[in-house]
Amino acid sequence: MSKTLQQKNTRYFLIWLPVVLLIGTGLFYILMSTHAHHMEEEQLELKQENIWNALLTNRESVASHITGEYDLLPGTPLHADLFNTLRDTSIYYPANKEWVAFKILTGQRLLKGQPYELTTYISSKEITHLIIKVFIADVFVFIMEAFLYHHEGSERIRYHQKSIPSTGGTNRHPRIRPTKPSADAAHR
Repeated sequence: MSKTLQQKNTRYFLIWLPVVLLIGTGLFYILMSTHAHHMEEEQLELKQENIWNALLTNRESVASHITGEYDLLPGTPLHADLFNTLRDTSIYYPANKEWVAFKILTGQRLLKGQPYELTTYISSKEITHLIIKVFIADVFVFIMEAFLYHHEGSERIRYHQKSIPSTGGTNRHPRIRPTKPSADAAHR
């Protein structure tokens, strides 16, 4: 392979590589975010089931409120369109003097005909950190793949350059016989 062709291939590779990496990374981020939000909702629903089951089996020992974990309120003080909808909130912890972001999910349950609202909490900070860590790992993997692909391609080109005879021509190769010009070609 000629040096100009190698430079041309490398130039195209270097032009398209960032585009492919940016598109792939963006799509991966969108996929990861949607999966993380779905996971948050599933976790909150499972937490509601566990708390409600604990309430049904052991009514006296279940507290109606644990900060950052759940709230259990009799009646329906929340508007009905907010049930089973993932929402954002924050809680102030005076001991640490900081606000902590949470995702919350409120569901309605019935116990002996009386409605209860059960709101569960999950920290948004942990999920955000998880998305960022996986995203950074993804970018690192993309860069390593690009480096290895480019390095392997360069090695393959150097190998082919060494194996192609520099003298060229059909008279040097043992299997190719030179052809004799025909009589018609001589008259032209």
